[in-house]
Amino acid sequence: MSDGIEDEAPEHKELLSAMEELERAKQRVDQLRAQHRAKAIADVREKIKIYGLSAAELGFVGTVTAQAARGAVQESERTAADRRSQVKPKYRSPEGSETWSGRGKPPLWLQVLLDQGRNKEEFEITEVDLGSAE
Repeated sequence: MSDGIEDEAPEHKELLSAMEELERAKQRVDQLRAQHRAKAIADVREKIKIYGLSAAELGFVGTVTAQAARGAVQESERTAADRRSQVKPKYRSPEGSETWSGRGKPPLWLQVLLDQGRNKEEFEITEVDLGSAE
């Protein structure tokens, strides 16, 4: 049985060597990709600047600019997220220019005030506020 193990040792070494070579090749590919990627980004940015290209013209989907360039989205193309009803704002910034529904992560304007020791209930929109806003 020991003869079989000795016979496999060169194959084992060959396999390990091939695996190490493959790892070195992968690292080289990653290095070259990073080098070429940086140049490609610089080239694209330069062309965008020279030709005054917009994200919509380049076909980036999902951005407000791209949607505006394509025009209004047909009802059949709307996603479930688009069809959800708008949530009424529950909180208003002290300046009155920004609102938050109370869902998800608090907006920066509110987080800053909370960090200062303020209470979010201070910024709740009351029925009186809703009547004057409409």
